[in-house]
Amino acid sequence: MGLDFGVAEVSGRGKDDQSKEMQEYFGELLEYDHIKIKHEPAKLVQDVEDRKKLLDDCVSSHYSVYLSVHEKMKSLGGVLRDCSECLKKIEDVDVPDLQGQANEFRKKASQENSTREALRHVYSHQGMLLDILEIPSLMDTCVRAGNYDEALELKSFGRRLRMIHGDIPVVVMLSRDIEAVLEVMVEQLLEKLQSSIQLAECLKVVGYLKRMNAFPSDAVALKKEFLERRGCWIDASLRELGDSLPPYEYLKKITDIYRLQMFDILMQYRAIFYSKDGAVFDVNDPSFSWSYKRMVFYLAEMQTNLPLIEDGGSLASVLDHCMYCGKALARVGLDFRPTVFPMFQDAAYANFERLVQVADEVFQEMIATHRWVAIPSVLNRAMEMSKNQKEDEKEEESAKVLTKGIEPPIVLVEHPPLAVYTNGLLAGFNELRHCAPSAIKDRVAECLRVSFQKLAAALEERRMMNVDAEELEVFNKAYSLVASVQLPFLVECFSTIYGSPRTQIIPETLRPSEASS
Repeated sequence: MGLDFGVAEVSGRGKDDQSKEMQEYFGELLEYDHIKIKHEPAKLVQDVEDRKKLLDDCVSSHYSVYLSVHEKMKSLGGVLRDCSECLKKIEDVDVPDLQGQANEFRKKASQENSTREALRHVYSHQGMLLDILEIPSLMDTCVRAGNYDEALELKSFGRRLRMIHGDIPVVVMLSRDIEAVLEVMVEQLLEKLQSSIQLAECLKVVGYLKRMNAFPSDAVALKKEFLERRGCWIDASLRELGDSLPPYEYLKKITDIYRLQMFDILMQYRAIFYSKDGAVFDVNDPSFSWSYKRMVFYLAEMQTNLPLIEDGGSLASVLDHCMYCGKALARVGLDFRPTVFPMFQDAAYANFERLVQVADEVFQEMIATHRWVAIPSVLNRAMEMSKNQKEDEKEEESAKVLTKGIEPPIVLVEHPPLAVYTNGLLAGFNELRHCAPSAIKDRVAECLRVSFQKLAAALEERRMMNVDAEELEVFNKAYSLVASVQLPFLVECFSTIYGSPRTQIIPETLRPSEASS
């Protein structure tokens, strides 16, 4: 059956070839003239005879091949019959399980093919994918190198990628890594604000923070963070001062820090956040509360350290620094000068009062044990002209009252308790003259009045003690000098600094009229 099918197929193809050849032949025949057409039958007869002869030669030469093909066709027909019988047997067998497995295999093959196509697509775009995956590390490198513009461009690209392909896990992972790098960048920019940077750099830093939208929840959060970070710069400068500086040096340095850094910070704040001319500040602006806290700390340091300065010249120098600082900060609305005036008044008065108390105590100790004896006038003249620094340096410096050429009465040297008391008060006046606020004039006058009363009481107590006539004569002379020379001289020193006192500060018992009586 199979052999017949093959022959039929070959014969069918032969007919097609013959019809094609016939068509070509008739096409050529139509082009012949009548002479060629007349000789064409004889030519065809000759061709037929030639072909028969050629066929006979081919058959005789390939006879064995024909026999072999015939045998093979017989064996092939047997094989086909056996296959047909096997197929009939298979048709009778139930194969639903095989069909299901075939469907499962087809499904898995389809999935594997899809995976293979996806991997092939990934492989073809490997370079681009590696560039995208390196965005977080590249951003980190840019941030560490300070190339913030490039880092922000990469951030924008990453966010656009998230908006378009937000459902891809790798893109979500990249977004998380980019956000982590942005946090590092924000902190690095804020740390720049904690150092000594100028306005141009501050503008860049704040511009980057605004582009990053680092503080989206609160409109004033960026202002608060700016002030806090700039405040860290002041804190670092204060920590560098340490705890070993004397109060005078400490107050001068902290005043210079506030004058320079507070002014720079507030000017930078206004230039960045209030760039328009004539901008009105809201009372709820963060700069108000921040400045208030800073000035409270500064004034507290002044309140604590001013009483520790016992030198009038140093106190005056600190006052000059404060006035200069207040004048500078007044340009940004932080004129604190009226607040520190009472502190300097109290400090100046405390120094004067301390020295007066020391003079009172030393006088009380000396008058209790001093013997009132006359000192020869020659000795007085020698003591007046003496230039011995070891014995008289302290007395000479304390006696220098640089006002109107006042000099202490030399006659008081004859009575050491009076001389020491006078030198003690002159020391107080010399410290006071460097920093003599007019507001403490009455307090200084009252302090002198109390001291003079103590002096009078000590002298009266000493007069009541049992002394011999010679010592009593010297004492009365000293008592007369107190009323006529010493106290008027001290009042004149007070008047040189403050003018005449409003009330009488010399006790009645020591006024010249009462003393002479």
